[in-house]
Amino acid sequence: GHGELAGGSGFAGTAMTAIGGEEVFLHQLLQIARLLDTPFQETIVDVLRRHSLEPQVSVLQGPPTTSPAGPIKVECNFSTGPGTVEIHPGPVKRVSRMNAKLAKYAPPHPRGVWPLAANILDPVRASVVCNGPAQILEVLGWFAAESSGLALCRVKNKFAQTSCIDDGYRDLSLSLVFSDSSGLRLIGEVQIHDREMHELKLQMHRLYMVKRAIDSSNLFE
Repeated sequence: GHGELAGGSGFAGTAMTAIGGEEVFLHQLLQIARLLDTPFQETIVDVLRRHSLEPQVSVLQGPPTTSPAGPIKVECNFSTGPGTVEIHPGPVKRVSRMNAKLAKYAPPHPRGVWPLAANILDPVRASVVCNGPAQILEVLGWFAAESSGLALCRVKNKFAQTSCIDDGYRDLSLSLVFSDSSGLRLIGEVQIHDREMHELKLQMHRLYMVKRAIDSSNLFE
Protein backbone atom coordinates (compact mmCIF):
# COMPACT_ATOMS: atom_id res chain seq x y z
CA GLY A 1 0.00 0.00 0.00
CA HIS A 2 0.96 3.67 0.23
CA GLY A 3 2.69 3.09 3.57
CA GLU A 4 5.20 0.76 1.96
CA LEU A 5 5.82 3.15 -0.94
CA ALA A 6 6.44 5.99 1.49
CA GLY A 7 9.25 4.16 3.23
CA GLY A 8 7.89 1.07 4.93
CA SER A 9 9.10 -2.47 4.61
CA GLY A 10 8.38 -2.79 0.88
CA PHE A 11 10.99 -2.79 -1.90
CA ALA A 12 10.24 0.76 -3.01
CA GLY A 13 10.76 2.18 0.47
CA THR A 14 14.00 0.26 0.94
CA ALA A 15 15.28 1.44 -2.42
CA MET A 16 14.53 5.08 -1.66
CA THR A 17 16.31 4.87 1.71
CA ALA A 18 19.36 3.24 0.16
CA ILE A 19 19.56 5.75 -2.68
CA GLY A 20 19.24 8.66 -0.27
CA GLY A 21 22.31 7.44 1.62
CA GLU A 22 24.34 7.22 -1.58
CA GLU A 23 24.37 10.90 -2.54
CA VAL A 24 27.95 11.50 -1.40
CA PHE A 25 29.21 8.48 -3.33
CA LEU A 26 27.35 9.50 -6.49
CA HIS A 27 28.69 13.05 -6.30
CA GLN A 28 32.24 11.80 -5.85
CA LEU A 29 31.89 9.30 -8.70
CA LEU A 30 30.48 11.96 -11.02
CA GLN A 31 33.31 14.39 -10.29
CA ILE A 32 35.97 11.72 -10.85
CA ALA A 33 34.26 10.65 -14.08
CA ARG A 34 34.28 14.21 -15.39
CA LEU A 35 37.98 14.56 -14.56
CA LEU A 36 39.01 11.25 -16.11
CA ASP A 37 36.69 11.01 -19.11
CA THR A 38 39.02 12.58 -21.66
CA PRO A 39 42.18 10.65 -20.61
CA PHE A 40 40.11 7.45 -20.47
CA GLN A 41 38.85 8.01 -24.02
CA GLU A 42 42.36 8.85 -25.21
CA THR A 43 43.65 5.62 -23.69
CA ILE A 44 41.00 3.59 -25.52
CA VAL A 45 42.09 5.18 -28.80
CA ASP A 46 45.75 4.64 -27.95
CA VAL A 47 45.27 0.90 -27.28
CA LEU A 48 43.85 0.46 -30.78
CA ARG A 49 46.38 2.84 -32.34
CA ARG A 50 49.19 0.53 -31.23
CA HIS A 51 47.75 -2.08 -33.60
CA SER A 52 47.11 0.38 -36.40
CA LEU A 53 48.45 0.42 -39.95
CA GLU A 54 48.42 4.22 -39.80
CA PRO A 55 51.25 6.30 -38.31
CA GLN A 56 48.95 8.51 -36.23
CA VAL A 57 45.33 8.74 -35.14
CA SER A 58 43.85 11.96 -33.82
CA VAL A 59 42.59 11.77 -30.25
CA LEU A 60 39.88 13.70 -28.47
CA GLN A 61 40.11 17.41 -27.89
CA GLY A 62 38.11 19.70 -25.62
CA PRO A 63 36.62 19.46 -22.13
CA PRO A 64 35.87 16.09 -20.51
CA THR A 65 32.15 16.23 -21.30
CA THR A 66 32.70 16.84 -25.03
CA SER A 67 32.44 13.98 -27.52
CA PRO A 68 33.48 14.16 -31.17
CA ALA A 69 30.81 14.62 -33.81
CA GLY A 70 31.39 11.16 -35.22
CA PRO A 71 33.27 7.94 -34.53
CA ILE A 72 37.05 7.74 -34.58
CA LYS A 73 38.16 5.28 -37.25
CA VAL A 74 41.33 3.24 -36.92
CA GLU A 75 42.66 0.89 -39.59
CA CYS A 76 43.94 -2.01 -37.48
CA ASN A 77 46.29 -4.82 -38.37
CA PHE A 78 44.36 -7.95 -37.37
CA SER A 79 45.76 -11.46 -37.62
CA THR A 80 43.20 -12.07 -40.38
CA GLY A 81 44.25 -8.92 -42.26
CA PRO A 82 43.53 -5.18 -42.11
CA GLY A 83 40.19 -4.00 -40.81
CA THR A 84 38.56 -0.71 -39.86
CA VAL A 85 37.51 -0.30 -36.25
CA GLU A 86 35.21 2.49 -35.10
CA ILE A 87 35.49 4.04 -31.64
CA HIS A 88 32.37 5.76 -30.33
CA PRO A 89 33.17 7.72 -27.13
CA GLY A 90 30.16 7.86 -24.83
CA PRO A 91 29.14 10.74 -22.57
CA VAL A 92 29.71 10.65 -18.83
CA LYS A 93 26.82 8.75 -17.26
CA ARG A 94 24.02 11.03 -16.07
CA VAL A 95 23.05 11.17 -12.41
CA SER A 96 19.50 10.11 -13.32
CA ARG A 97 20.85 6.92 -14.91
CA MET A 98 23.13 6.32 -11.92
CA ASN A 99 20.13 6.58 -9.61
CA ALA A 100 18.21 4.15 -11.80
CA LYS A 101 21.02 1.63 -11.42
CA LEU A 102 21.04 2.13 -7.64
CA ALA A 103 17.32 1.37 -7.58
CA LYS A 104 17.94 -1.77 -9.62
CA TYR A 105 20.50 -3.11 -7.14
CA ALA A 106 18.82 -1.96 -3.93
CA PRO A 107 17.92 -4.65 -1.35
CA PRO A 108 16.69 -7.33 -1.55
CA HIS A 109 18.84 -7.71 -4.68
CA PRO A 110 21.82 -10.04 -3.99
CA ARG A 111 24.20 -7.20 -4.92
CA GLY A 112 22.33 -4.73 -2.73
CA VAL A 113 25.15 -4.12 -0.25
CA TRP A 114 26.65 -0.83 0.86
CA PRO A 115 27.71 1.19 -1.02
CA LEU A 116 25.32 0.58 -3.90
CA ALA A 117 27.39 2.98 -6.02
CA ALA A 118 29.99 0.21 -6.30
CA ASN A 119 27.64 -1.39 -8.85
CA ILE A 120 28.11 1.53 -11.26
CA LEU A 121 30.90 0.27 -13.52
CA ASP A 122 30.28 2.55 -16.50
CA PRO A 123 30.52 6.20 -15.38
CA VAL A 124 32.81 6.64 -18.39
CA ARG A 125 32.29 4.46 -21.43
CA ALA A 126 33.09 3.88 -25.07
CA SER A 127 32.04 1.50 -27.82
CA VAL A 128 34.36 -0.24 -30.26
CA VAL A 129 32.77 -1.58 -33.44
CA CYS A 130 34.45 -4.48 -35.27
CA ASN A 131 33.69 -6.79 -38.17
CA GLY A 132 32.83 -10.25 -36.89
CA PRO A 133 33.78 -12.47 -33.95
CA ALA A 134 37.45 -12.93 -34.84
CA GLN A 135 38.10 -9.19 -34.65
CA ILE A 136 36.03 -8.88 -31.46
CA LEU A 137 38.15 -11.51 -29.72
CA GLU A 138 41.39 -9.94 -30.93
CA VAL A 139 40.35 -6.50 -29.66
CA LEU A 140 39.46 -8.13 -26.33
CA GLY A 141 43.00 -9.47 -26.18
CA TRP A 142 44.46 -6.02 -26.84
CA PHE A 143 42.56 -4.50 -23.93
CA ALA A 144 43.30 -7.46 -21.63
CA ALA A 145 47.05 -7.23 -22.28
CA GLU A 146 49.17 -5.68 -19.54
CA SER A 147 50.63 -3.29 -22.12
CA SER A 148 47.23 -1.59 -22.48
CA GLY A 149 47.76 0.23 -19.19
CA LEU A 150 44.27 -0.86 -18.14
CA ALA A 151 43.31 -3.57 -15.65
CA LEU A 152 40.55 -5.84 -16.90
CA CYS A 153 38.33 -6.70 -13.94
CA ARG A 154 35.22 -8.12 -15.64
CA VAL A 155 34.08 -9.45 -18.99
CA LYS A 156 30.35 -9.72 -19.66
CA ASN A 157 29.75 -11.89 -22.70
CA LYS A 158 26.32 -10.97 -24.02
CA PHE A 159 26.89 -13.15 -27.08
CA ALA A 160 26.66 -16.30 -24.95
CA GLN A 161 23.59 -18.43 -25.62
CA THR A 162 22.91 -18.70 -21.89
CA SER A 163 23.05 -14.93 -21.45
CA CYS A 164 19.64 -13.33 -20.85
CA ILE A 165 19.79 -9.85 -22.38
CA ASP A 166 17.14 -7.16 -22.05
CA ASP A 167 16.13 -5.77 -25.44
CA GLY A 168 18.30 -8.32 -27.26
CA TYR A 169 21.47 -6.18 -27.42
CA ARG A 170 24.48 -8.46 -27.85
CA ASP A 171 28.04 -7.29 -27.24
CA LEU A 172 31.15 -7.97 -25.22
CA SER A 173 31.30 -5.57 -22.26
CA LEU A 174 34.64 -4.98 -20.55
CA SER A 175 35.01 -3.35 -17.14
CA LEU A 176 38.43 -1.71 -17.04
CA VAL A 177 40.26 0.01 -14.20
CA PHE A 178 41.76 3.28 -15.44
CA SER A 179 44.27 5.35 -13.46
CA ASP A 180 45.72 8.74 -14.36
CA SER A 181 49.23 9.98 -13.62
CA SER A 182 48.17 11.35 -10.21
CA GLY A 183 46.76 8.01 -9.07
CA LEU A 184 43.10 8.99 -9.45
CA ARG A 185 41.19 6.01 -10.79
CA LEU A 186 37.81 4.56 -11.61
CA ILE A 187 36.23 1.67 -13.49
CA GLY A 188 35.04 2.42 -17.02
CA GLU A 189 33.31 0.33 -19.64
CA VAL A 190 34.22 -0.59 -23.20
CA GLN A 191 31.58 -2.36 -25.26
CA ILE A 192 32.90 -4.32 -28.23
CA HIS A 193 30.25 -4.65 -30.93
CA ASP A 194 29.78 -6.52 -34.17
CA ARG A 195 29.17 -3.94 -36.89
CA GLU A 196 25.90 -5.38 -38.22
CA MET A 197 24.43 -5.73 -34.73
CA HIS A 198 25.63 -2.26 -33.76
CA GLU A 199 23.83 -0.71 -36.73
CA LEU A 200 20.65 -2.52 -35.66
CA LYS A 201 21.13 -1.25 -32.10
CA LEU A 202 21.31 2.34 -33.35
CA GLN A 203 18.02 1.87 -35.18
CA MET A 204 16.39 0.46 -32.04
CA HIS A 205 17.82 3.01 -29.59
CA ARG A 206 14.76 5.27 -29.38
CA LEU A 207 12.55 2.29 -28.57
CA TYR A 208 15.05 1.30 -25.87
CA MET A 209 14.87 4.78 -24.31
CA VAL A 210 11.08 4.62 -24.23
CA LYS A 211 11.15 1.21 -22.58
CA ARG A 212 13.63 2.16 -19.85
CA ALA A 213 12.07 5.56 -19.03
CA ILE A 214 10.35 5.78 -15.66
CA ASP A 215 8.14 8.60 -16.93
CA SER A 216 8.07 11.14 -19.75
CA SER A 217 10.28 13.60 -17.83
CA ASN A 218 13.37 11.42 -18.27
CA LEU A 219 12.44 9.89 -21.61
CA PHE A 220 15.54 11.10 -23.46
CA GLU A 221 18.10 11.20 -20.65
